[in-house]
Amino acid sequence: SISAMLPTATVGGSVKAAFDGDLTSGSALNVKALGANIATARAVVADISVIGGSGANSSATITADADTSALIGNNASVDVSGAVVVDALSTMNKADADTGGGSGGLINAAGMLASASVGGGTYARMDGDVQNSGSVTVHARGTNVADADALTVSISIINGAGANATATVTSDADVEATVASTGQIRSSGPISINATSVDTAMADASGGVGGAVSIAAMLPTATVAGGTKALLDGDVLSGTQLDVQAQGTNTATAHSVVANVSLVGGAGARSTANITSDADVEALVGSNASVNVTGAATVKATSTLNKAYAEAKGGTGGVLAAIAVMLADSKVGGGVRASFDGGLANVGSLSVQADGKNLSETKTLVVGIGALAGAGSGAVAEVTDQADVSATVGSTGSINSSGAVLVKA
Repeated sequence: SISAMLPTATVGGSVKAAFDGDLTSGSALNVKALGANIATARAVVADISVIGGSGANSSATITADADTSALIGNNASVDVSGAVVVDALSTMNKADADTGGGSGGLINAAGMLASASVGGGTYARMDGDVQNSGSVTVHARGTNVADADALTVSISIINGAGANATATVTSDADVEATVASTGQIRSSGPISINATSVDTAMADASGGVGGAVSIAAMLPTATVAGGTKALLDGDVLSGTQLDVQAQGTNTATAHSVVANVSLVGGAGARSTANITSDADVEALVGSNASVNVTGAATVKATSTLNKAYAEAKGGTGGVLAAIAVMLADSKVGGGVRASFDGGLANVGSLSVQADGKNLSETKTLVVGIGALAGAGSGAVAEVTDQADVSATVGSTGSINSSGAVLVKA
């Protein structure tokens, strides 16, 4: 007999707040979007038969359409005495897939798959004209979690078992706060453009087999590819201070445990954790920007931690022959960049800073026991050449400052 389950959960709806008209007088303008998306898929399956198998594939997806966005459009004109706020907040975008099961009998196989993917972005954007204000805030904050777990067990005379867990925060899950090239800001107070993200991908594939002849394989993969960006590319015609800041925390963790007890058998696992080059943290003042503030201007990009961790543990015991191979691969490729490429007509001081912390770590443990036994492992941990930390004032940058200028990475 054969048993199979295929649960699927998908979230694709967006949340949007937008203002694109004229506000000729008022005390304040608030454009706020609040989103939270949860997709959960779970399966448990079992098969006991003379000849048979069991399989399940749980899929949880938050699609690229599930954005949370707050916008002041390019047709907007705003004149208020107080605060102008554009705020997009994704309190939690979480995709959770969990698959477990097994099989037993004379000849059996079990295969468990789990896939969790987060693709919804978080965007705060100001494209219009703020004629007057007490302060201007453009903030985007997002938390994205992809969690995939697969567990499989098979006990038969002849059998095989496999588990594959894939957790991904995709490159569509960006968090961005932007004042576009069409944006103009006049304020009697501070201007803040801030993007903050926390992205986490966790994949776990574990299991075991027992029998006369048996094979087990586990393949977890965790990937973070969402970027974080704060960008000023428009004009700040007046204000007391300017802050353009981006903060990002990225964690990818892949874990596997596999065991095989048989007369003749093998066990293998490969754990892969990857923070890609798309997962940059950037604070930027673009070449179209012109800034005039009486106080300090700060452009700062901070990666509190980019961590990729892959772990593979397992072994095999065979009365006659056994082989076990454990592989772990972790990679960090996301960079941190602060850049000023615009014009500073007047400023009290300028600080352009980038601060990054990268950790790539692997761990393997392998055991092989038998009359004819072999065991091997391989581990690769890498921080790639794309994970640069840089602070620059570009060739198009022009600065007129009455105080200090600091460029630091």
